[in-house]
Amino acid sequence: MVAESGDPIGFDARQWLNRWLREPVPALGGRLPVEFLHTLDGVARIMILTPTSLQAALVCGTRDSERI
Repeated sequence: MVAESGDPIGFDARQWLNRWLREPVPALGGRLPVEFLHTLDGVARIMILTPTSLQAALVCGTRDSERI
């Protein structure tokens, strides 16, 4: 995650996650990951695609839409 951002100094995990959730993902048929967060099956599908470091943020985000 940090390496993908390009600069570990000033890395903002929340901003990175918000951007990732709103970008089309080929493995999801070009759909946005955020479209899958409304059901447990959808969250499970996203978790398969995400590194462990993002999974906790996604689960917390499904309980509190303000976080995402």
